[in-house]
Amino acid sequence: LAGCEDWRFLTLNLNTRSSSEVYLLDAHSPQGAPQLLQGRQEGVQWFVEHHGGWLYAVTNQREGRYRIVRAPVGSAHFADSWQSLVIGVEGSDVRPSDVVISDIEVFRRCLAIHCLIHTLPHLLLLPLPPPGERSVTGAESVRGESSSSHACREVVTGGEEGTGLEEGGKEEWEGRMQLPERVCHVVAGGNQDHNATDMRIMVSSPVMPEAVCAVHMPSGALSLLHQEPYDRQPNPHHQQQPQQPQQQQRHQQLQHQQEQPIDISPSTSPPHSPSTPLPLSRVPGLACQRVWARAEDGTAVPLTLIHHEGRRTDATGPALLEGYGAYGEVMAADWVPHRLPLLHRGWTIALAHTRGGGELATHGTRQGVGSRSVGRLAARGSSGGGFLVAAAVNADPSLFQAVVLDVPFLDGLASMCNPALPLTVLDRHEWGDPLASPAAFRALRALCPVLNVQPGVRYPAALLSTALHDSRVGPWEPLKWAARVREESEYDDSERPVVVRVWGDRGHVAPSSGREQLEDVALEHAFLLRHVGGSG
Repeated sequence: LAGCEDWRFLTLNLNTRSSSEVYLLDAHSPQGAPQLLQGRQEGVQWFVEHHGGWLYAVTNQREGRYRIVRAPVGSAHFADSWQSLVIGVEGSDVRPSDVVISDIEVFRRCLAIHCLIHTLPHLLLLPLPPPGERSVTGAESVRGESSSSHACREVVTGGEEGTGLEEGGKEEWEGRMQLPERVCHVVAGGNQDHNATDMRIMVSSPVMPEAVCAVHMPSGALSLLHQEPYDRQPNPHHQQQPQQPQQQQRHQQLQHQQEQPIDISPSTSPPHSPSTPLPLSRVPGLACQRVWARAEDGTAVPLTLIHHEGRRTDATGPALLEGYGAYGEVMAADWVPHRLPLLHRGWTIALAHTRGGGELATHGTRQGVGSRSVGRLAARGSSGGGFLVAAAVNADPSLFQAVVLDVPFLDGLASMCNPALPLTVLDRHEWGDPLASPAAFRALRALCPVLNVQPGVRYPAALLSTALHDSRVGPWEPLKWAARVREESEYDDSERPVVVRVWGDRGHVAPSSGREQLEDVALEHAFLLRHVGGSG
């Protein structure tokens, strides 16, 4: 049970991972009977908001891709009343199929759309008339479906200059503002005031600590509210350069900013000038870029590369490849400070945004990652990402020198054949049902890491972890994979060991204690440095 952002209606949401059923309840008459908005349909989800007599919904009803639809509140049959908001740009390379919508926020004068375009984060603002005024009109029939001809302005973008979005061409707003980083992660703030003229977002990147920003609506002007500045201590591996006068002044500004209290009230200061960079703290000497790799079947797969400025991102230096690729989850290019020790030792870290994740417009369960020349390459995967990494290791063990598998899902076929396990029935939409479908059985059998260890082949050093109280992944799964690698591969306990950590007091998620988290990271980094090394 949840309230719409204007609290005019309540929504009753009956959701599973793959379907939803939504009812609407008038907040002015809570004793009344809920009205069914959309019945349950396998594989289809709905998330509903209200504004000025219209219901706005995010749904994947058509082609499995999320889109925004709307319908009048008084519709007798909602299933036949939804109008689609089409987001695209005529004359550009941005098509509606390139836009991955993740969320919407409804304000009194604006609809904020959180989305990815070409795998990069964007925030679009759609002006809305205040409740009680004339609604936006201009709907027209498109392939038997209504499509409203609003104009979406791309007010905040992580994309390249000139990537504009508009939906109908009837209205075009001038001006555009880029996010501080092209490759970044954007999270909606605690926007509880429906009448606000500013909305809060949190922006971070692999080289920039999280910053709290205000986006003025509907102009889209961006203002910095708060950021904890990055202040890296002297690194014994690299000679520290003396600060220039401009750097000293910048450092003083950041110190002064850190001492100021966080202002959570509506912004009364003028928005930041788009022509002047926001005074943000970044890690000096590090760079972050988005590149595209080619999978074996020809599919382009995006990679986020984090490395030292000026360093070649080829096979000569140590690199860590991280991936997940399951449940439609986005591999966020966000601020993770525990990556810094490896980066300061000359490593390149690559985040693989594989199929099966939420970055690409089409969601598939067949994962594909980019390739790298055989060199000093390590890989890391957690939970469902452990399935991805272990399957890649089985496919080509010589590609990696070391792997880290954290509470990994490695015995997929046996787990999905056991409905008594907690998540088997819920996960059938993601992994298939091998008990009912021979095709699903064959697909899981071909990829299952436990069942596809290559005999007589030298495997990389492996550090695995499991927890006895893990309710999502059985603790026996990494133990079975480790046993098979030791028994069937060309195993060398001294040079390329397979080590398993068993936690007796933990579950599936990371420990809440900061000290325990740092101890885990320290052990993983020591293992990687032992078997892959640093920049020297």
